[in-house]
Amino acid sequence: MTFSRSIPALALALGLGAAGCYGTTTVRGTAYTSTPDLEYIGPDVQVVADYDRPVFYSQNYYWRYDDGVWLRSPYHDRGWARVTTVPRAVLSIRTPGAYVHYHHRSMGNRNPRVYRRY
Repeated sequence: MTFSRSIPALALALGLGAAGCYGTTTVRGTAYTSTPDLEYIGPDVQVVADYDRPVFYSQNYYWRYDDGVWLRSPYHDRGWARVTTVPRAVLSIRTPGAYVHYHHRSMGNRNPRVYRRY
């Protein structure tokens, strides 16, 4: 094979190699997310009802107490990050561990999820 014949073959090989592979795909499905049941336990703080860990909701985040450390997440069941600044309403909970599997006692016609300041 001479040098003049190998140049077009090399150019063709490089052109095909540079084109690479390209494709698209479509994935369809349904994803379900659940929001937990929250129980009112005090001004500006709620607890996730009947949950295996003490998880609270305040200021648009979920807060979890774990061995003396507070963790925060936008989700009630994952994505926890250790924090040093915790809302006062959450810090005021005396025994966070007491809220594992929490269910509030009947409050008659009062809706415990609604809190209004007057």
